[in-house]
Amino acid sequence: MRNLRLITMLITLSLIGCIATTQEQPLDNRVTPTSAANEPTQTPNKPSPIEATRLPKETVAAATDIPEPTATNIPLPTSTSTPDALTTTPVEQQCIDSRLIQEDEAYLLQGLVLNNYSTAIRILGSEGLDKPVWSYQHPKVRFPPAALISPNGNWVALETFQAIDVEQDIYNLSMQVVNWASGESVSGQFDNLTLTRAITDGWVNDSQFAFALDDEEETLHWLIWSPFDNSQQMLTVEVPGIGLSLRRNFYGYPTLDPRLEFLAYVCELCEEAEYTIKSLVSDRSSWSIDLGTKPSGIYRDVVRWSPDGDHLAFVVDGERDINDQVWVFTREGQLLYKIILPDSLEGIGALSLTWSPDGQYLAFVWSRADSSGETIQTLSYISLADGSVTDVCVDMHNSHPVWSPDSSKIAFNRPINGEETGGFLSVVDLVAKDAVYMPHPDAFVLTHWVSLP
Repeated sequence: MRNLRLITMLITLSLIGCIATTQEQPLDNRVTPTSAANEPTQTPNKPSPIEATRLPKETVAAATDIPEPTATNIPLPTSTSTPDALTTTPVEQQCIDSRLIQEDEAYLLQGLVLNNYSTAIRILGSEGLDKPVWSYQHPKVRFPPAALISPNGNWVALETFQAIDVEQDIYNLSMQVVNWASGESVSGQFDNLTLTRAITDGWVNDSQFAFALDDEEETLHWLIWSPFDNSQQMLTVEVPGIGLSLRRNFYGYPTLDPRLEFLAYVCELCEEAEYTIKSLVSDRSSWSIDLGTKPSGIYRDVVRWSPDGDHLAFVVDGERDINDQVWVFTREGQLLYKIILPDSLEGIGALSLTWSPDGQYLAFVWSRADSSGETIQTLSYISLADGSVTDVCVDMHNSHPVWSPDSSKIAFNRPINGEETGGFLSVVDLVAKDAVYMPHPDAFVLTHWVSLP
């Protein structure tokens, strides 16, 4: 993941002026900014450290159908050690057979967001891959802007970098945020940002976007941008004990919770904990996570917050008795489940851990050995209601699960072995116990699943 940000920055060096080029394109299948967002906003070359503080709610008046960032007044939890919890080990197999579909059943794929970086980003409708309900034609450059979908699926953020000083990681950054259904668009310009290579930019919630700025040993900086009223605020957080975790490939990067009240990070130098949950309200450690052992080869996954911020989860893997586990906590620090997966191979047993939109399920790719000893990767999920694990036996093979907006289906794009393009676009209905797939010749990434109007 750390290398991904570096690659993205280097790729986008050729994109000087891409947003301006895009805005001049015709309205047909392209994004046009509204007149309400014509004035760019600039930020200083380097943020001045400020005390970590709770970000205020934003009042959104410049656009419609935009939720406010959620926040609660829950009492702050006290620092606690990790409690014991029931370990869930059985895996129920509810195998679903996949069937091939043709264009007349392409409506089963509607709402899927496909990004082909050399041509366009598309949102599928009921008429198949070639007739999307919305598309954005990438500029005719070698490397187009990044396209990031908001959690609710309503907004597409197009992010373009212009290098000012590559050695110092200083860039101008152009943002264009479009509502794909209504055509409404807002934009922002941020000059002389000193970026970090260790943490990726992205949506924090449905109305706020976070740019990760340069880190200074045990201090992290973010620029929090609310595009719908064009407000911004600097967030500076002290992260004692983080050590060199941002530089290590087997450690997860820090993550902000959707309410902007907590930061979860790997605490490499903490003596009795592997993770720290830092309060952005009190500016102190709220609670920590002790894995019980600290082998040198332990894999410390990214902490993944549920969409509502009520829970967090991560994968634990390493040596001795700590292999192939998924830990799930409440935001107050209660350990709900410590799930141990059986029959996993050497390496990481649970891949691509992904929350459902309603926060009630965790999908993952279970990498294990079958009865003959061959490696297989099947789609599985955890129910937050009871910690049960279900394997639907559908072959994933190096693909990533994407949930439907109603949390009842999971889609993925399974590549063809040895081929650079083409694959099988698949949808698994967990309620109807049905799975379909459609072959395609394209080279795209399945990024999201949105609700159609």
